[in-house]
Amino acid sequence: LINDELAKRKGVFQDVGIDINQTGTTGDVVTIQGLQTNQFDISDGGPVATTVANSEGANFSMIGATSRKLYYAIYASPRITSAQDLVGKNFGVGAVGSLPNLVMESWLRSQNIDPKSLSFAALGPTPEIFKAVAAGKVDAGVAGMDFLPEARRQGLSVLTDRVAEDLPNYFMLGIYVRADDLKDARLRETHTRFLTAVAQTNRLVYDKRNKDEWIKAAVELQARNPEDMSFFYDFMVDRRMLAANVEFSQQQVQYIQEENIKNGVQKQALPFERVGTLELQQEVVRRIGEFKYPA
Repeated sequence: LINDELAKRKGVFQDVGIDINQTGTTGDVVTIQGLQTNQFDISDGGPVATTVANSEGANFSMIGATSRKLYYAIYASPRITSAQDLVGKNFGVGAVGSLPNLVMESWLRSQNIDPKSLSFAALGPTPEIFKAVAAGKVDAGVAGMDFLPEARRQGLSVLTDRVAEDLPNYFMLGIYVRADDLKDARLRETHTRFLTAVAQTNRLVYDKRNKDEWIKAAVELQARNPEDMSFFYDFMVDRRMLAANVEFSQQQVQYIQEENIKNGVQKQALPFERVGTLELQQEVVRRIGEFKYPA
């Protein structure tokens, strides 16, 4: 939402000829339902939801991504100091089957921990998970890295801020549409322009001359501590977390589907063409050039 607000203030969508009307939802399931019923024309959300929906007969297509990596950290009560300490504990996640839930199951396996050895508590959006950890309502939980400064002020244990590095083939947010809409030349062009605006927005964020304006938008939208938002901005930019070319790969989609199968939410992997297309993303790069990430 912060990046979207910056885009509005900079006139990014107007510049590509897009009149955008944004609607927030309570999660990927609601977003998928909205796309299915033509309430929404295009959506972003965790890359898990569409692959699972398509495996059950839906027909969505991922056309781009807004992030290259996961934004998650794992917070815990001070007495929990290692991943192994989580065994037998109560762990806060989003809704059952949500991206935070499934990512945590994958992360636990990467640490040689059986996810079934924990008790998962569905607590809603990640800010609510962080509040529950801070209040001692759960032993640990997953939330955004923007809460790292607050966690340290409160003396919470930060088990890791490197979930992205542990699960490098996961990405946070994909952009998806109804696959049949891509057959319509007018809609296809509109979707390409939307992706172009997302890419340009992410490039604006990487330009540190826009840092103060980004922080101002964050504080106004979320009533957050400006110092915390400054930290998060630097963390996000320095770790190259945004997809400035709205890029994702077939390999990432295959990996996510394999993790879905391990997590029990998808029976079998679908061919890439049943899940997404790279054609619109590649057209965006042809139009505005490839963004070169700083070394």
